[in-house]
Amino acid sequence: MARTKIIADADGGTEVPLTQAEEAAADQLIVDRAASQPARNAREKNRQKEKLYDAHGSTVMAIIEAMVEKEEGRPDKMDAIKAARTKAKADPDWPQ
Repeated sequence: MARTKIIADADGGTEVPLTQAEEAAADQLIVDRAASQPARNAREKNRQKEKLYDAHGSTVMAIIEAMVEKEEGRPDKMDAIKAARTKAKADPDWPQ
């Protein structure tokens, strides 16, 4: 089936076949789009991760801060680590 385009006219439009140059350009567009699909998928995956981090960033930061303070010799922060982990596990959107 040949590709066509619509050219506007007084009747609303006339369907005409594409020229060879237009066919070649359309084919190249299809090839280019297929080649860029993995990059688009990667960008979408990164956006999903960013949304997850935005939603749970404070919990992650609380865990990290508590662990750093524990490393610095503050064992009283173990309770903070446990509380942050418990909060994270209770969240239905948090990846388990």
